[in-house]
Formats: sequence, structure tokens, C-alpha cells
Amino acid sequence: MREMKQIILSGLILVLALSGCANSTSMATPAVPTAVLELTRYATDTLTPTVTSTPANAPTATLAPTQTPTPRAYSIKSGDTMSVIALRNGLTLEELKDANPGVDPYTLSVGMTLYIPVPSRVSATAQAPTPTAVALATGSVNCLAIPTGGEYCFAVVNNGQDFAVGNISAEFRLTNPVNGEVLTRPATLPAARIGAGSSTVLFAFFAPPVFSNPSASLQVLTASEAGSGIANNPVVAVVEPSINIAADGISALASGQAAVDAGSVDAGMVWVTAAAFDASGEVIGVRRMELSGGIKAGSSAAFDVIVYSLGGKIDRVELFTEAIP
Repeated sequence: MREMKQIILSGLILVLALSGCANSTSMATPAVPTAVLELTRYATDTLTPTVTSTPANAPTATLAPTQTPTPRAYSIKSGDTMSVIALRNGLTLEELKDANPGVDPYTLSVGMTLYIPVPSRVSATAQAPTPTAVALATGSVNCLAIPTGGEYCFAVVNNGQDFAVGNISAEFRLTNPVNGEVLTRPATLPAARIGAGSSTVLFAFFAPPVFSNPSASLQVLTASEAGSGIANNPVVAVVEPSINIAADGISALASGQAAVDAGSVDAGMVWVTAAAFDASGEVIGVRRMELSGGIKAGSSAAFDVIVYSLGGKIDRVELFTEAIP
């Protein structure tokens, strides 16, 4: 019996020892996972943002400027007539008269104000004109003072295109060399368009006071291929021209016949412009005259115009014509 108790006690001790070893082993060597699991985020309906490529300096949409049908004021200058002002601004003579009902066309004076309306063919939402659509070559600007004060400025403009150019506007600029102040005057053209491969003379008068020794320049503002509107004007040319330059070279008499083509329309107004050049090709004087009474298609009218030099001797004279129905 005593031996049986010893055997049972020994077995119990053995069991407890084995249990302690098992616990000891479990505490000393914790289990290490054999692989790392990566969690997957729950999918949603949100779209994944993407990167879009935007080119540098990408153009942005800009609304084109529009014209508004608002009349503008214009101050009469020496040599202006109502017909010339209307032609220069794309108006008929009647449109200009209607915009200035209290003005007598035959009693215009320098400094008087006229109101220039928007031509009837221009809508209020038309795009503003694009400056200098056609390139014109401008020569040097020659400005000459007159004894009574002020200066006349002249320049030659060449059309190197193979088509006629119209819708021409330009301005002369005088810059004060001391403070940079600028005076501007619109340029006058002897004709509404320049033929292919041809040239014309632009001129303007700066009333006193004028800067001393200014820097002069000409800026062409608009020029485009001549349209059918200009082509429908009377076709006028000088025939039998005669140029007589005085012995001292200070003046020249230009004469001839202004003839309207028989296949054209009657000319209600006709102008002849004489431009005087010196031996170096500089313009030194311009004289513009209006032929009264108009000229019927297929007919002609005689003219005589004297042009004077504002500086230097006259070497040659060129004649330009213009007419409107």
C-alpha cells in the first residue's frame, strides 16, 4: 500500500513537471507570423482623380471688342471740306450733313467742331477693325516749319502687295526730345486707296505751338485689301499732264485734264493733289484742290494747281486724283 502511494505521488509530480515545462516553453518563445498581411481598403464609388496636362501659356478665350454707335467730335483743320471729312470717315456727304444740321458746308472754319456718326452700314455689334491687316512700307517723315508757325509733315507710303489697299488710316507723331510728350495728327491721303505696287503721299499740319527739334514718325493704323465699295467709286485719271517748275525751284504749276472713265459712274466730287519732291526724294510741299461741279462719266475737266516748296528746290511733281459719286 505504501508502495502504491509512492507510485501515485511520483506520477503526479511528473505530470506537474511536464505541465510546467510546457507553460515555460510557451512563455519564452512567442509565436511569430510567417507572412505579413496587407489590408485592402474598402472600395467606394468615388472616382479617382486624374492629372491632366495643361500646356504652358495656353491661350484663353477673349471676347472681341465691339463698336458702339456713338458719334465722335472732330475739330476742323486747315484745308478740310465736308466732302473730304465724309470720305475719310467712310460716310456719305448726306450722312455727315444729317449729323450736323446746323452747319453750313460752305462756311467751315478752322477749329469748328463736327460730329462724325457711325456709318449706316456698320452695326452696333460689329467687330472692331484689326490694325494694320496689310503691311505698308513707310518712308522717312519730313517735317517743315512755316513762317506763320506750326509744321507740315510729309511721308511716302508704298504698297508692295499685288492688290490694291484701302481702308487706310494713319497718324503723324511729334515727340518732345526733352520730356517725351507726344503730339499726334491724323494723316490726310490724296486718294482712298493705293494701287498694287504703287505709292502715295501722306501729310498733316501741326498748328502752333510745336516742340523744338521734335522726333517725327508716322504710324499706319489700318490698311486692308480694297473691297468692292471702293471699286464702285468713279474711276478718274489725269490726262495730258503738264508740270512747269519755276526757275528758282520754289513753286511749280501742274495742269491737265481730270477725266472720268466712260465705263465708270458720274463723279460728284473730284480732287487733284500735287506733291512736290526735292532731288533726294523727300516731299517738300503738297497742294490739294477740289474741282467744282463734278464730272460726268466719259467727260473731263481742266485743272491748274500751284504747289509751293516749304524747304529746298522742287525737282519733280506727282499728281494724285480721287473722286466720289
